Amino acid sequence: MEYFAPRTIPEALAFMRKWKGKGKLIAGGTNVIPDLRAQVIRPEVLIDLCHLKNLSHIKEEKNRIRIGGLTNI
Repeated sequence: MEYFAPRTIPEALAFMRKWKGKGKLIAGGTNVIPDLRAQVIRPEVLIDLCHLKNLSHIKEEKNRIRIGGLTNI
């Protein structure tokens, strides 16, 4: 199994296109690692999104709160 940790969203999207249907996205691995150990899933590649800092945010914009997909609280 290969592992990639893209640093930008365009880089992550490129990996996702290249490995479409053969990879698994992770962002910490809490749900994925147990499935790998139990061999419930067998992806050819893991694409780790935890380094995409611009997906970790809490912002107020136009009277709305926006929470990024990688925000942990």
